[in-house]
Amino acid sequence: MQIEFKNLYFNYNNNSEFKVTVLKNINYLINKNNITAIVGKTGSGKSTLTELINYFLKPTSGQVITDGFISENSTKLKFKVVNKLRKKIGYLFQFSENQLFEDTVIKDVSFGVKNFYPKDDGYEQKSKEALRLVGLDESFDSRSPFDLSGGEKKRVAIAGVIAYKPDLLILDEPTAGLDAQGKKEIMDLFKKIHETGVQIILITHDMNVVLEYADEMIVLDNGSIQKYGSPKEILKENVEKYNLETPHIYKTINALKEKGIVLNNVTDIPSLVTELKKHG
Repeated sequence: MQIEFKNLYFNYNNNSEFKVTVLKNINYLINKNNITAIVGKTGSGKSTLTELINYFLKPTSGQVITDGFISENSTKLKFKVVNKLRKKIGYLFQFSENQLFEDTVIKDVSFGVKNFYPKDDGYEQKSKEALRLVGLDESFDSRSPFDLSGGEKKRVAIAGVIAYKPDLLILDEPTAGLDAQGKKEIMDLFKKIHETGVQIILITHDMNVVLEYADEMIVLDNGSIQKYGSPKEILKENVEKYNLETPHIYKTINALKEKGIVLNNVTDIPSLVTELKKHG
């Protein structure tokens, strides 16, 4: 799915004295089939940018073109047209486990499929397939989602989004509140989903996650794009000036450099070990 921002501006409370400009002159084409990370400090416009993609919000000026669907300030579209776009996009909000509301897991996961495809009798099978994909077996189908652990609830929420088979999955801080093992498990799951052909846009504050999983990244600061490109290249730089934390691997490289040990071509733990062996 191709997503393009053209001369995009967005203000909250645009016609009042409390107007706040959140996005300024955004121009960018998100590559198809990538995992794209959108990063920046709190308030930089990350969530607002993604909410413009599927018409939760409309631009103050400029355009957002999502899979040929053009959204601009003057756009007035019927529900049926907007619904057609939203079928293609799954949006997983921060603390997605709080999105659950049905009395059984299978009912909760089926909700999106039934809502978007009311004439589809195969919604239960699609829901079961989604649950198996996220690692929850048949024993979970009839359980109450409110009796599950936090990690299990998150997996149910993910299943509910991927069950209707969107082309694009937008993830807003999916690793929030998870420990290191939980982060790895959930991101490995999203990588697995991506490998089935689902494009992913990832909002996160975790630069270690960006470095390991993202193909491209966009750095927002004060509502504008400051950097974009390969995470391996951008995160080598002084990203702390954008209020981003340097990934652990690069902190280690910098600390070794200060001690006179210069390492090349290091982007992960295995390559770090390889290079350190060369230095004895």
